[in-house]
Amino acid sequence: MQLELSDDIVGIDFGTSTSRLAIMDAEVPTLLETERGQTIPSFVAIDDEKKILVGQVANYHAIGYPADSFFNIKTFVGEEIS
Repeated sequence: MQLELSDDIVGIDFGTSTSRLAIMDAEVPTLLETERGQTIPSFVAIDDEKKILVGQVANYHAIGYPADSFFNIKTFVGEEIS
């Protein structure tokens, strides 16, 4: 999914396992869809070339490279990290 910059308002529902994106279009919220559906896995990863991966691609990357992947971040909100 590729988005272009505009004056639209973007809303993000960042869930523990999946997230949803929406934009305000003519004062009506419109859910953005991916090729596989409306929800996006809440995964972020960094590949060997230091590119940031998001969503399903990052989810697949986490299988082979868990140390380079971030997920379930919301479960740590408010906890002290030593």
